[in-house]
Amino acid sequence: MPGDQCVQQGGGRDHQHHRGPDQTGERPLVIVPFAEGSRELQHLLGNKGAGLAELMRLGYRVPDGFTLTTAACRAYYAAGRTLTPELRENLLRHLRGLEQRTGKRFGDPAHPLLLAIRSGAAESMPGMMDTVLNLGLNEAVVQGLAEQTGDSKFAADCQRRLHEMYGAVVSREIPESPLEQLFQAVCAVFDSWNNRRAVVYRQIHGISDELYTAVNVQEMVFGNLGARSAAGVVFSRHPASGEPALHGEILYGAQGEDVVAGALTPEPIETLRATMPHVYAELLTAARQLEAHYQDMQEIEFTVQDGALYLLQTRDGKRTVQAAVKIAVDLVQAGLLDRADAVQRVQLQELNKLLHPRLDPTVQAAPLAEGIPALPGAASGRIALDAETALEQSRAGHAVLLVRRETDPDDYEAMTESRGILTAFGGTTSHAAVTALPLGKPCIVGCSAVVINLAARTVEIGGQLFSEGDVLTLDGATGRIFAGALPLAKPDVPPEVDVFWKWLTVDNNA
Repeated sequence: MPGDQCVQQGGGRDHQHHRGPDQTGERPLVIVPFAEGSRELQHLLGNKGAGLAELMRLGYRVPDGFTLTTAACRAYYAAGRTLTPELRENLLRHLRGLEQRTGKRFGDPAHPLLLAIRSGAAESMPGMMDTVLNLGLNEAVVQGLAEQTGDSKFAADCQRRLHEMYGAVVSREIPESPLEQLFQAVCAVFDSWNNRRAVVYRQIHGISDELYTAVNVQEMVFGNLGARSAAGVVFSRHPASGEPALHGEILYGAQGEDVVAGALTPEPIETLRATMPHVYAELLTAARQLEAHYQDMQEIEFTVQDGALYLLQTRDGKRTVQAAVKIAVDLVQAGLLDRADAVQRVQLQELNKLLHPRLDPTVQAAPLAEGIPALPGAASGRIALDAETALEQSRAGHAVLLVRRETDPDDYEAMTESRGILTAFGGTTSHAAVTALPLGKPCIVGCSAVVINLAARTVEIGGQLFSEGDVLTLDGATGRIFAGALPLAKPDVPPEVDVFWKWLTVDNNA
């Protein structure tokens, strides 16, 4: 079992000492402050932790914190899913360091420090594992938070969110002790490495069960604190087309989970240009800089607290094959990527996904309703109102469309076997949209004209009632929904595909 060795605050360790026993003979580190990490430590810090460390190293405004590494997770499982006394001691030591740096104290009503506990595997597994936000609240701290901010509604909202998330993730009554909350939340996030949806995701994507997840413990910043606060997700390019423009969404007076969960329909990121132009300009600059730094399109999670921009994550963004091709060609032509690396980003078999059909442009049919187009392409299939029905019908040989109020990570397996996805809520950065991108599934989100009655197993779309099993057609390019199965046609192939195809075939035949 790996030993529990800890980075001391201010130790100034060289990054070479973080490599692990196979390269240096040292035992793997189990806790690393963000300020002492980097992108090279992704195997230990996980995708999210490495991204946070790199953002901090590059000088962006990042809420402070530290990462319990994948080695800590491995030790947790080796100890029988238990935080060892040594790991608890190390965790408390780093918590005290975070308190010193922030000037706040965990569990102190006079200077409350609330924490976000987030997972982060070495290979990105978006939405598959768990998160607990607003950790550290009890009745005294809620009162203190209200007094410190002068906003009792904000404090009550944070308390409500903690109760809902803690109950769903930790599945226990919230302890009065903030420290016990912390220990239980860390255990729950470690445990989520082996929840069913995470296991299925790893099986589908060929990710090893032995990689384990890291856990990031981070100071909370609040997108739900007043009129000048918000949360959002942006891509440095459009994830469906690859066009080089800021693309994303924002929810004002919200926390980050509200955006990615898809339970609410957010506003386009362009609204930030009007409401807080200095924040929009800062975000746009960061997106361009990070794309150049990582030499790839970036997906960036952010929070605006009282007019100040905080970056919460950056990672290589999920994208369609069409977008992957355009991005690779654009980066080569901009001198940010060489051709040899570019051709490794899309395989020959992946290019076949560009041959997915679109709605026949000669067909004239009145749409039932129109939602937000999240992913182009078209598909027809039977309505399935839950994951179990979609899997059952697909495995019986039927084409199905998954139709949901909003999807969640438990729907992932059904999404892989459905022809298309339709949701009543959410935007283009919701779980449904982001998950559909690499799957290449036509996807329409945020269609308020969709009203689902699970008890009756029916769905009303634009005033017309359908039963589960009836057939619809989705046009992911326009967001339109049609009754019945409409004719489909071959897709338009963008010119970058021809360029990339030549690179790929020449290199493969060299």
